[in-house]
Amino acid sequence: MAESPNYGSPLYVFTDATAKDYTIDNMEEALTFAEANGITVNFFTTGLCSRSFYEPFERLARETCGQMFKLPKSSDLIKLTGITAGALAGATCLATGGSGNESGKKKRSVSSSSYKIPVDDSTEKLIISVTTEQMGPNIILKDPAGKVFTSGRIDLSNGAVYEINHPRPGNWELTVSGAGKHSYQVKGSSKTNIDFEYFFVMIPDRGSTKPIPISHPLLGKSL
Repeated sequence: MAESPNYGSPLYVFTDATAKDYTIDNMEEALTFAEANGITVNFFTTGLCSRSFYEPFERLARETCGQMFKLPKSSDLIKLTGITAGALAGATCLATGGSGNESGKKKRSVSSSSYKIPVDDSTEKLIISVTTEQMGPNIILKDPAGKVFTSGRIDLSNGAVYEINHPRPGNWELTVSGAGKHSYQVKGSSKTNIDFEYFFVMIPDRGSTKPIPISHPLLGKSL
């Protein structure tokens, strides 16, 4: 009997085939299992049997905060080996979008789409990945000062990946052109601890307006 993975484990799928046995039922089963175990699913595809059946991979990656990379050249996969562990797992999805996706803030244009990416001062690492339908897209990322950002960038045949340490707070701008259908994903991570405190109080119906502290909530009790 197979053991369940550790909660939060990332899953990397390397394949040269498309989803030939796709059904709505097995998709929902895969999504339920991934959600229950906190799994991030990432696809690395090198083959192309049927374009329409890449869609299940894209959905599974998108809904688990993962990413799908189309890698027509072996050199593309080699470029990604240095960021796989750090960029594709252990970070929080901050934004997703793309052409034909209403979750992205897109400026309508025939050949170019721009997206605003807000970043606050708690973000210690920012990972922006872009995947495109067409090869050789023009992808430009500008920092809040309007300067084109190029360091920490990995160019792929069908997209690009940025890995940015200590990004400047403010609105970053991502522009994609000459790409056809495309999608982008933004992940952020921070080592800063989040302090969380809580306590329970009862609010009097009459008399004193001050809340009364209690050690735990009492269902059905009132003052």
